[in-house]
Amino acid sequence: MISDEMQQVVLDLLAEQRKDGIPKFSQRQVARLTGRSRGYVRRMAQRISHYKIGRPPETVRCERCKTMALADEPCGECRLRRLHKQINPVGHPPSDMELELMPAEQRRYEEVRHLREL
Repeated sequence: MISDEMQQVVLDLLAEQRKDGIPKFSQRQVARLTGRSRGYVRRMAQRISHYKIGRPPETVRCERCKTMALADEPCGECRLRRLHKQINPVGHPPSDMELELMPAEQRRYEEVRHLREL
């Protein structure tokens, strides 16, 4: 069992920062200074970051695509779909793209493309 004093020393070393806000000691350095394992120091660092961040943001299900999204932001999946439609509205390769297909494949390609445009 690790004493409360040792836990506090590790937490203090992890929380110590330079003037520019960057941590003064890396997790590896803290582990070496205190004689604790790097895994223990990592868990203590996660505990600190959890308290700094607070509660995780609330998520809700998007009404359109049913994916999970942050409550205060638009759904990322829907934004990507809109962007994709703006770039490639019909869903097939741009007309300037050269396709070299065998005759049977070319006929099938044109059939499918025609059906998608309907």
